[in-house]
Amino acid sequence: MKSTGLWSLAPLAAAVLVNLNTLPGDFVYDDEVLIEKGDELRDFDLRRIFLSNYWGPDHADRNYRPLALLTYALNFRLSGGPWSFHLVTLLLNAAAVWLAYRLLLELAGDAPAAAAGAAVYAVLPIHVEAAANVVGRAELLAALGLFGSWLLALRASASRASSSGREPAGLAAAASGALLLGLASKESAVAAVPLVAAGCLVLGRPLPWKTLAGSAAAVVLYLGVRAAVLEGKVSVISFPDNPLIEADPVTRALNALRLLGLYAWKTVVPVRLSADHSYAEIPVLPLSSPLLWAQGLLVAAGLALPVWILRRRAPLVALAAVTFALAFAVTANVLFPIGTIFAERLAYAPSFAYALLLCAALAAAARLRGGVLRPACALAACALVAAYGARTWTRNADWASRTALFLRMPADAPGSAQSHLKASEGWIALWREASSPRQKAELLEKAAAAARRSIEIYGASGKGEAKLAEVLHHQGRNAESVELLDRAIPAMTAYRQLDPIVLRLRGECRLRLRKPAEAFGDFDAYVEVLERLGARADPAGLNFRGLSLALQGKVQEALGDFDRALALRQDWPELWNNRAMARRGAGDLRGAIEDWRRGLELARALGNLRQPPDTSAFALLTKTADAWRALAAERRAAGDEPGAREAEAQAARCDEEAMGLAGGSGR
Repeated sequence: MKSTGLWSLAPLAAAVLVNLNTLPGDFVYDDEVLIEKGDELRDFDLRRIFLSNYWGPDHADRNYRPLALLTYALNFRLSGGPWSFHLVTLLLNAAAVWLAYRLLLELAGDAPAAAAGAAVYAVLPIHVEAAANVVGRAELLAALGLFGSWLLALRASASRASSSGREPAGLAAAASGALLLGLASKESAVAAVPLVAAGCLVLGRPLPWKTLAGSAAAVVLYLGVRAAVLEGKVSVISFPDNPLIEADPVTRALNALRLLGLYAWKTVVPVRLSADHSYAEIPVLPLSSPLLWAQGLLVAAGLALPVWILRRRAPLVALAAVTFALAFAVTANVLFPIGTIFAERLAYAPSFAYALLLCAALAAAARLRGGVLRPACALAACALVAAYGARTWTRNADWASRTALFLRMPADAPGSAQSHLKASEGWIALWREASSPRQKAELLEKAAAAARRSIEIYGASGKGEAKLAEVLHHQGRNAESVELLDRAIPAMTAYRQLDPIVLRLRGECRLRLRKPAEAFGDFDAYVEVLERLGARADPAGLNFRGLSLALQGKVQEALGDFDRALALRQDWPELWNNRAMARRGAGDLRGAIEDWRRGLELARALGNLRQPPDTSAFALLTKTADAWRALAAERRAAGDEPGAREAEAQAARCDEEAMGLAGGSGR
């Protein structure tokens, strides 16, 4: 027992060392949706965790994963920084690798072979999307549940095969509990049930009936809770994300089978990896295509023949084929379509089949000729771990920052509209950081080119036009931006992929075009959509709606929006400035002065001394001085000469400070 424990250190070390460079990484890709914008999780909102769909009320999905959400919420208690999320994910990945080792040991009974197989599993580059991306944690948790349930079921089966012939109720309960936790992380953990049954049948072991019954009960319980929580929620699968959605069942199943071959290829030969495979990176072959039938039947034969031919001579090899097929059963698009045509993160648990295959091969080779081949097998395993580890380390670097990943995506998936869309976002991010006007202009041109390429590949969804409209807005071409958004918004609505933020974007463009009434319509729709979805109010949206009201002379209504916005966010000088302007328009000079004072404190803290023009410290001091002078005139008219002189003195101090900034240096 002690020696088997020591062997487990090798895969554990591999899992930790190869992923150390994920710790300095940022939040990337879908992390923005769940983590960065996850205010409810940050506030430990139990309704959001246990009584909501996974991606949130403003997303059309029927995924119920409360355990994954709970880990994110607990992570915020540790720290809100990316490093803490990556640290927890690294530890969960290591735990999954340790369970993979224990499972291999239980199946093969050879500690060195199990350690080698688990070490290879620990460094597989196809795991990067699950292990380096924080929201990939759902895959890790589901795998923990699947591996744990399977391992306990095997031990329950061994107890049935022992002299007692009994299956301990405790083991059955523990296996069912592990499965339930896996299901609460991601639905794919359901594969544990058929894997337990198939594994026992292939290996000729007794079926653990109590465990299977308990696991089935866990599945029923999860599905019942899921149905109750998500009642009335509609799941939308878009064509760009999964083009198989429009294929007939036979065409979809055959294409999905050939994609299982692609999963296997990327697992074993991870030369070209990509964060995106959406339309039109992977072609959907028609039923009339000989290539479709050839590839589909080849994959089917590659999975079925080892089971039939080797089930007696090499049962572990047969089990590896069964494992690959069953672990992908609910995510491969074979039985039913899912939200994506292909995603490398989905291979996290199924790739255990590769580790099992290697473990079986190494164990068999080590038994040949009295074990003389064991050193050669050890060297081969080490070489494989080193090669995969190096590829994983470099791939982790691609996921280190959002901008780096987005800019790389077109090279990894040149045929994908989504990849070019994300590249446009990457160029916009660099534009925000750039300082020189020339550099900014060049970066926006690159962002526009990427958005146009996305539209060329697939423009019907409206997402490419919306992104191009954002670029044009930044270039000051607001009229063109509105024209694009007028086309994009109906298209995105038809695809049920309308991001409410595009309504806000059109409103901002209309404000710049001095059309406050039309802008109000967009901002009002934006705020109402968020309320209807149950999402948290956006202070920026309330601010812009208030501004559009103020420009129409509806000052009291504007103040209501500014008050709501400031209740949500108080670190934005522009917001204090806008409410100050509204208060002055309503005749509340002292309230306006107080708001400008708060805005001034923030502008100084941010180092915004002379820029931006409307909310810099210089601008706010100038406005405050004018308000003090207006207050002085008001006091004098009321016969309060001392109050008038004090207000004039305050105005003079503001003027003096502003003059100092005008003659000094600063942003």
